[in-house]
Amino acid sequence: MPRPQDTQNEVNTYILWQDTSGSIQVSWQDDESGWKGPATFAALDGADNGTAITCLTPSAWPASQLQATWDMSRCYFQTNGSLREVLYNGSNWIEIGNVPLS
Repeated sequence: MPRPQDTQNEVNTYILWQDTSGSIQVSWQDDESGWKGPATFAALDGADNGTAITCLTPSAWPASQLQATWDMSRCYFQTNGSLREVLYNGSNWIEIGNVPLS
């Protein structure tokens, strides 16, 4: 996602993965100081072992610009057989809830 008020067209990058103990870890780069993490967050707890992790980002197309807003920063993974939705609000991961599958 774009960095707010950035004139160099820099983006914040977040990478999520599941470690060997089943915890979802996050590493990120959101300034010029380099990569941060890995870290875990309560909203990412309880993932099913071997779950896939999918994240949404704001859409962009040629001649458009990404929006520096957090409302589309959502990720999905399975927990107890349900699909969990989490949101990154710019400083923390928040559990939205489980997505109805029927």
